[in-house]
Amino acid sequence: MRLAALILLALALAALVADLVGGRVASFGERWAQLHRDSLIGLQSGLENRVHPDLFFEWILPVLELPAAATLAVLGLALFAVAALLRRRRLRES
Repeated sequence: MRLAALILLALALAALVADLVGGRVASFGERWAQLHRDSLIGLQSGLENRVHPDLFFEWILPVLELPAAATLAVLGLALFAVAALLRRRRLRES
């Protein structure tokens, strides 16, 4: 889990550098579409067809419209926090 958090933070840094070099802040969805448009379309289609038709537009799309660097950084830090809580819990149980 900590490795995934580090990867997300590295991606956040890369997105920040790309924003600075490009001169504009790109959204998370825009960066995702640049990397692999088909997976983004697949996520939308899968959620609409298999979970709930409005889930993508009500919950996922607002996240995709946030700045990529900030979104990835928050996700990475959240994973670090969860990993720390799980580690603390395991230490208490032993």
